[in-house]
Amino acid sequence: MIIRFYTEVTLAPKTIIELSAKQTHYIDAVMRRNKSDKILFFNGKDGEWVGYLETTCSPSWTVRINSMIRSQLLEPDIALAFAPVKKARTDFIIEKATELGVSKFMPIITQRTMSNRVNLIRMRSTAQKAAEQSERLTLPIIFSPITLINFLQQWPDTKPIFFLNEAGSGNPIFNELFNHKLPIGILTGPEGGFSQSEISTLRSFPFVKPITLGPRVLKSETAALSAIACFQAALGDWRTRTRMNIAKRTNPQNKEN
Repeated sequence: MIIRFYTEVTLAPKTIIELSAKQTHYIDAVMRRNKSDKILFFNGKDGEWVGYLETTCSPSWTVRINSMIRSQLLEPDIALAFAPVKKARTDFIIEKATELGVSKFMPIITQRTMSNRVNLIRMRSTAQKAAEQSERLTLPIIFSPITLINFLQQWPDTKPIFFLNEAGSGNPIFNELFNHKLPIGILTGPEGGFSQSEISTLRSFPFVKPITLGPRVLKSETAALSAIACFQAALGDWRTRTRMNIAKRTNPQNKEN
């Protein structure tokens, strides 16, 4: 397994990156890597690059960047607006939706939202780890929390929002998949669902499209991930992109001297 890290450093040949103490600990204590071992880097704009562990400057390793192995690609423009739930379940939503390719997260405060305290630092850390693991080339944008009404008033009316209505009164998701194109938004509610007044407010905005995910009542995280998967399959990069050849990633061009 090749280690893969996100960095904010501009990636180019011969760039030297000093790893953080946490990254160094992971390399030494968890992965037990040695000098000259490969490390992959991405920064969301320069593609993916291979570098090599070069020196240990206690407490950190340095890595010399060698060559690009993947050109930059953006994720499909799918935004997930969600009411935060319990901490572990919110972590799960962030992690798995990042793996599925969501480009934006928008925490929404509703009347029944149980967790008004949104830990953006934790969310961004979870998203970064998921991006590193899943081989995506970007980090999703995570916005500050916003009330439902302010979110709806600020949303561009040319972009549809698919409201996952657990009451079952929406259009079946399959019927909507091929009637739209990206960008889109997906909106999920809190534990206990949206209140009746919130549902009435949602239905008053013409760009909000109520949809249902079938006859069973789903938890918020299940509903969110199910809808993302459906839209990715119909409109996103699941149709066109395949996982790159492993041999190419594990055998990049020879190291520079």
